Amino acid sequence: MENEVANKYWVMDDVKVHADISENLMKFYADKLKEIMVLSALDDLIDVGCGDGEIDFYLNKYIRTISGFDFSAKYIDNAKKIVKDGKYWVQSFLDDYGEGIYSKAFSFSVMQYCQPNSVYRFLDKSILAVKPNGKIFHFDIPDKRKMLSYYLSNYHGLKKLKAFLKCFTQFLRGGLIDIKDGSYCHDLESIQKHYSKKGYNVSIIDSWSNYRSHIIIEKK
Repeated sequence: MENEVANKYWVMDDVKVHADISENLMKFYADKLKEIMVLSALDDLIDVGCGDGEIDFYLNKYIRTISGFDFSAKYIDNAKKIVKDGKYWVQSFLDDYGEGIYSKAFSFSVMQYCQPNSVYRFLDKSILAVKPNGKIFHFDIPDKRKMLSYYLSNYHGLKKLKAFLKCFTQFLRGGLIDIKDGSYCHDLESIQKHYSKKGYNVSIIDSWSNYRSHIIIEKK
């Protein structure tokens, strides 16, 4: 299985891949995602790398159907419990999950766990899964063009010089920004050019973090 480092740390009880997130913050994110995706009662939505379904719990009331998958069986079990009418299963985000089934596909803080050499495969699977004129939304992605500014703004003094050099060296070696959980930043401008040449409408918008962005691709 590809991306084994991310998988290993995602399923360990004593390691937090994401910081603890309060219920209010998860609702805040869900409300923002709903607004950006312009969800309606006609939408069939799939959550790529759904985790334990906390965001889906809030989105579910606005759409027709919700589906999702993750490579952690533990988190899928939790998603099934809190989104009882959703459809959830275990798989990798680099494998097929349908063709022309969903009106919209999205992920939140997931694409960072995709290795740069697999990112087009990751995105192609999302594009394949949605219907013609469907849209994919990959939210909260570490944006390569913002990383240098981020490091220079947040690492100061001799005590942090070692951390800066370690992170920035890994970044230069291929976008790896956290060797503990397998996180990568991505060249979103190159991705935008790649899919624009294929005739897709592609937009990049700022995330809530100063080094992250969202990418939106509208299928032909």
